[in-house]
Amino acid sequence: MITLVMTMGAGRSFPATPPESEIVLPVTINEVPAGEASVIISGDDVYVPIATLELGRVTGLSWERILMVARLRNVERSIDGTPALSLRSLAPWTTFRLDEETLTLAITIDPALIAGSAIAIRDPRPPDIVYSHDTSTFLNYAVSSQGLSDLSAFAEIGSSIRGNLLYTALSSSPGRGLTRGLTHYTIDQRQHLRRLVFGDATVFGDELGGSGIIGGATVARNFDLDPYFIRFPSMSLRGM
Repeated sequence: MITLVMTMGAGRSFPATPPESEIVLPVTINEVPAGEASVIISGDDVYVPIATLELGRVTGLSWERILMVARLRNVERSIDGTPALSLRSLAPWTTFRLDEETLTLAITIDPALIAGSAIAIRDPRPPDIVYSHDTSTFLNYAVSSQGLSDLSAFAEIGSSIRGNLLYTALSSSPGRGLTRGLTHYTIDQRQHLRRLVFGDATVFGDELGGSGIIGGATVARNFDLDPYFIRFPSMSLRGM
């Protein structure tokens, strides 16, 4: 370490301000904290690592040209093996303020050099999502009894045929015997949010209407076929 000493008066000496020093300072870029960085203070200029400047999301062809010109003008230094640039050489795209009292470095970068921000107002659909159409069969049943003469049972069986459902249900009770439930063949057209039902179907009216069970062919819109389809606005914003 080299200390420069200047003499003033008889027998009195004072340390002179070093022309260049390396120091660790908290850095903010466009008023956003960017952590601490080792910088070089050289007179009225400050050398900052390029990696620290890029925390401000500078990007694009203009930024690449600035880096190329800075290297041609030989305003690039090395801080602990990391390339650093002179902030004054980046004017007018960059301004800075070094607060000697709080020992902080505030850097302001022209927004033209900062990458744009994309805000998705809907949940992103998972990449490469696969909807299985494997053939399969399921059987569910339930039996309840309070005695041998009071036996009730319910069963449902379904088969998935290339993604389409063939379904039927059966129930049995002491008073009614064996009763067939809903039986239908359902075809889902997920791309069009449309469901086709051949056989028994439950239909619903509007908010003031009721529901009913009909037989035949039914075509209806079904938004549940696409779990990532947003039917109503759902964006919210929170902050302090």
